[in-house]
Amino acid sequence: MSANDPENWTHQIPMKILVTGATGYLGGNFIKYLLKNRQGDINISALIRTELHSWQQDEINIIKGDLTNLKEDEFCNERYDVIVHFAALMADNDELPTSAFNRVNLEGTRNLILAIKNCGVRQFIQISTVGVYGATTKVPILEESKYGSDLSAYETSKVNAEIIGRELCVKLDIPLTILRLGLIYGEGMKYGWPDVISSIQKGEMKIIGDGKPLIQLSYVHDIIRGIYGSMGNQSTFGETINLCGDDVCSISEVFNKMADILKVPHPGKIPYKPLYLLSLGLVHFPKFLKPKRIRLITPHRIRFFKENHVYSIAKARQVINFCPDHDLKSGLQKMISNC
Repeated sequence: MSANDPENWTHQIPMKILVTGATGYLGGNFIKYLLKNRQGDINISALIRTELHSWQQDEINIIKGDLTNLKEDEFCNERYDVIVHFAALMADNDELPTSAFNRVNLEGTRNLILAIKNCGVRQFIQISTVGVYGATTKVPILEESKYGSDLSAYETSKVNAEIIGRELCVKLDIPLTILRLGLIYGEGMKYGWPDVISSIQKGEMKIIGDGKPLIQLSYVHDIIRGIYGSMGNQSTFGETINLCGDDVCSISEVFNKMADILKVPHPGKIPYKPLYLLSLGLVHFPKFLKPKRIRLITPHRIRFFKENHVYSIAKARQVINFCPDHDLKSGLQKMISNC
């Protein structure tokens, strides 16, 4: 029986799972969910970087290693049923060059697949991003759509990681599931949203442009359940699936809802064009000359306020019965109350 024709299997049978990126926000929440909801005999291992040696988690087998240094067949003496690959150099490091992102996100993915190629893997779940589509129209974009243009270094590296993931998994007969996640928000985040919340509270937040473009946020625990639901689900093998929240809202509506929850005035607006032109000029300034807040003014970040980002989750509903439990208001309330 080949890997692409596995016997029926579910979360209830003995299963060995290897998770990368377990020390990150998404990977950490996924580990917690696994421990809380596992049924039957599930063995969980986490691949973490050596410098994170102090990281501990009860009932987890910790494997020290770096994606960028993994050797081919490094795990050949192990057996894993499912690999859930979260580890990545994330978008908030956008001052780094594309080569840095490719080293972790592209080369790291290649190294991982080659390291586990003889481990009897029955499903490789690759965590990607809807950012690979770039800007969208107001019509929800389907998984079959082409990769976008004007992508950030992070998004470009995730495109490349998807390509190498498909190529190697087909070659090695490893069932692959690619999950493209929407813009995540939720309690416990250490970057991004906490700064936004603080800025709104202080009355410093400004919406760039008219605030009319549409975005589709994704509450972290809904996404975690979606990832969990894809494990062992043969309908996801060979599929690329969008996992996003249900609500499509204007940028203004999102930030105004946050202000309402915080009981402060709605954020004001600033013109788009002057700030975008400024961002183009700042590209040429050395990083050490730019304070942290100025470093956030990049062309890609500013364009976000001018573009729609809307994604279809019809396939996720059909294939893994994905149904987000949180609307935008309830999710934002949980995030803000626990920030």
